[in-house]
Amino acid sequence: MKTRILSAAAGLAVLAVVIAFYDTLVLDLFIAALAMIGIYEAHHAAGITREHWRITLYCDLFAVLFLLVPKGREYALYAVYVLTVLVFAYILEHHKTFTIREGAYALLMGTALPAVFGLIVQLRESFGNEQGILYLVFLLGSAWWSDTGGYFTGMLCGKHKLCPEISPKKTVEGLIGGLVVAVLGNIGMMALITWLSGRGFGYLTAPLTLHFGRICLLTPLLALLSVVGDLSFSIIKRTYGIKDYGNLMPGHGGVLDRFDSVLFITPAVYFIAVHWPIAF
Repeated sequence: MKTRILSAAAGLAVLAVVIAFYDTLVLDLFIAALAMIGIYEAHHAAGITREHWRITLYCDLFAVLFLLVPKGREYALYAVYVLTVLVFAYILEHHKTFTIREGAYALLMGTALPAVFGLIVQLRESFGNEQGILYLVFLLGSAWWSDTGGYFTGMLCGKHKLCPEISPKKTVEGLIGGLVVAVLGNIGMMALITWLSGRGFGYLTAPLTLHFGRICLLTPLLALLSVVGDLSFSIIKRTYGIKDYGNLMPGHGGVLDRFDSVLFITPAVYFIAVHWPIAF
């Protein structure tokens, strides 16, 4: 527990630094690093990085192009096409040891992770600093408040298993507790951001008006998505017989262990920001 808390504190400190430099290249570099490490972890889980390291290299180069090269996202479809050709060429060359199933998994992780992580940067570019930070906090809060609430509620009063074959520790009580904590946590954080924006704090230079009704309605849906993300990446771990994707954060695992739920929430939050905003 002590290790888990210390790792969480260190992770929050890093996140605070990233938010402090939100409008700089620091955010882009941080997101690119998360995507590249996530690709490595996903490939390593399937044993791809050992014998077929070139596939991981191709996918990480795609992540760099997509996330760091100017206008890289404008040519994303072409980059996906080139990456697909490279992966299939590799399958043809190594078809006895690298199957189409492994290639499809490698390609999925190699394209999906940069694309989804890239939406975090796109929030800043599409909605500016104030709303970009707001939606980033809304996104992370929906995932991590739910996870934290579910963990402690399940530990204290969890009795009914949710998905014992996939994630033995998850309980129905933990799920409900996570939803409640996510709503309360998001309301508190959004209220704090509203208060700070009215005082010109940091990047929050313009007052924000929030729609708390939408926040209360959308947070449980996002929290449920976070559980789906968590379970989805858990079944991958079960498939490949591993406990964690890595040990980047002792007590929490690797990037994919910590950001699995975030990956499933991010596209939904971007959709909300475009079509049903919580800030005006």
